[in-house]
Amino acid sequence: MLNSPRLDLVIARNGRVLLVTFVLLGLVAAVAAGWVVATPSERTVTEEIGEEEFTSDVHTSAVVVGGDLWNESETLEDNAVYMVNATPELTIEQTTSVPDDGSTVVYDTEVRYEAVHDDDVFYTETAFQDRATATVEDGTAAAETTVNVSELADRRDELEEAIAGVGTVEVALEFYVHVESDDDAWYERSPDEPTMATELVLTDDAYWLAASPSTEETHTETAEITVEEQPNTALVGAIAMLAVFSIGAAGFVYSRSNVDAEEARLALHRQRYAEWISKGTIPMWIGDHQLELDSLEDVVDVAIDTNERVVYDDNRELYAVVNGDVVYYYSAEGSWEETTWPYPEIGRQKRVSDTDRADEPDPIASFDAADAFDETDVPDEELPDPDDDDAWEQL
Repeated sequence: MLNSPRLDLVIARNGRVLLVTFVLLGLVAAVAAGWVVATPSERTVTEEIGEEEFTSDVHTSAVVVGGDLWNESETLEDNAVYMVNATPELTIEQTTSVPDDGSTVVYDTEVRYEAVHDDDVFYTETAFQDRATATVEDGTAAAETTVNVSELADRRDELEEAIAGVGTVEVALEFYVHVESDDDAWYERSPDEPTMATELVLTDDAYWLAASPSTEETHTETAEITVEEQPNTALVGAIAMLAVFSIGAAGFVYSRSNVDAEEARLALHRQRYAEWISKGTIPMWIGDHQLELDSLEDVVDVAIDTNERVVYDDNRELYAVVNGDVVYYYSAEGSWEETTWPYPEIGRQKRVSDTDRADEPDPIASFDAADAFDETDVPDEELPDPDDDDAWEQL
């Protein structure tokens, strides 16, 4: 490939343009590779900077208003069972431990009836909703909600009558906890998922919580930081390879800058039409007419048209097709006679264009008779009379 006549012809025709192009491309690629290494890109990533633990609990209390078991006005706290006639109202207190003082905690409490058949809920009705807001002090926030259990029991009985024994009616307690930290970040498990939940079990005379709701959640604190990425090794390598290739190509073009376009074209034609060319000897006396063509390609065209072979004489650097008494030939050395006589002024002369001949000085126009002879060429004595035959015989 590096010795390709086609490549030599391209370089001979466009060598200067190719050299400048490859040099500029190599310099630009080298600068680009350096810039990529020197100026790595940056990107913003979310990074964990810490964790916060939130603990929420539910506590119950009720004030005694009658009955024989407790003193009136006595406050019962976290009882396992409460009597409806003695403590008809239940106070629910939610507490949350938050690491950051000054944060705000929002509590949403919802009491809902659920009609259940074979463990599937087929009817729901919201009985009570309440929202309370508390500020964190000493790492703890608390809020209270009071529920009238007697009214819940009455509505429960009405719903059981309505479903006519198809299922049971349960009273569900759901608690949603939302924490807004001092950096305006909100924490909640899910808008549709309660933080805690339990069932309020109701009988004709008593009620209690089926479980003591509590939860502990871990909230990951994040922050956006800017990190510097390592240079793209593949990109830098590709640009560097481009720079090396371009500089190498420029060096190659420079090393072939002395390639002659006519020689490259002749070599290309010789390679392209090798199947039509045979090597041999072409005597100067062959044929009565010798027609000079402009290129080897023209000689091959004649060979194809006449169904003859092109004969290449390497001694004369001559390509010829003999068709009868006519010889069609081409030679980069000159005319038919110039390829025959091995004289310096005639043989083996490179073909020159009219433009090149125009640049050569005219030997006749530049001839100066005064410079043609020096003083020694002039005879010292005067010549005799032209009519004096004896004097000329003596001379």
